Amino acid sequence: MSNVHTIRLRGPWEYEPLSRGGLGDLPASGRAQMPCDWSSILGVDFRGRVYFRRRFNRPGQLDPHEQVWLVIEHQAELLGIRLNDQPLNCLVDNAQQVACEITGQLASHNELRIELSRDTAESANWLSEVRLEIRS
Repeated sequence: MSNVHTIRLRGPWEYEPLSRGGLGDLPASGRAQMPCDWSSILGVDFRGRVYFRRRFNRPGQLDPHEQVWLVIEHQAELLGIRLNDQPLNCLVDNAQQVACEITGQLASHNELRIELSRDTAESANWLSEVRLEIRS
């Protein structure tokens, strides 16, 4: 039987709008905690690409049989995931969740970058949750 220990990466997240589909200026970059109603930050009518960044430390005291997985729940088109400036290839669990085994790519201090795009107003959440799962 496997054990899973969860570490939620709730914040602070930095975000930067990269492009806007339609008229108007780009919203300002900023910081937010998760979960977050991103429409309150980016604007209800915002469509386009946004990049999210979060720094975190390597989980301590990993046993040799344990693996660290990154799990991302999202409500927009996932364009890219980078850990410490290296692209990640993730397993798509369903249309709104991906998972990546990242144990060998972790450093003492890490930077996660996620780029998303959305062209509809179906959901106010771009990122629902990002978490580390330590699986044995």
